[in-house]
Amino acid sequence: MQAHEVPAGALAIDTDASSAVHWGRGRQAEFSALIDGHELAMPFAVVGELWVGSIHAGHGGRRRGALAHAIGDLWVAACCLVYGLPLVTANLRDFTTIRLVEPRLRLVHPDL
Repeated sequence: MQAHEVPAGALAIDTDASSAVHWGRGRQAEFSALIDGHELAMPFAVVGELWVGSIHAGHGGRRRGALAHAIGDLWVAACCLVYGLPLVTANLRDFTTIRLVEPRLRLVHPDL
């Protein structure tokens, strides 16, 4: 499938595609092109699979911490987008990165 053939609107992302995009492995560039500009939903089961995969892979605390951080920030941003709420954050760097993908995320911070 080419990017112009992807249905308009939000997309759910599965564990394998999420891992490829997040960790920059496999067909990361192809999946990134397909999801670019779309809101993404990460089903709860995908979060569980990512955790189990990380544990089985023997990832240390630092990699599991990075996974938790990425998932947490994405869920926070998703909740704000769903309810149309601006996000007051002291974590400007990470949420600015998310806003590059989803510019409707409104941030509130003293430096903005």
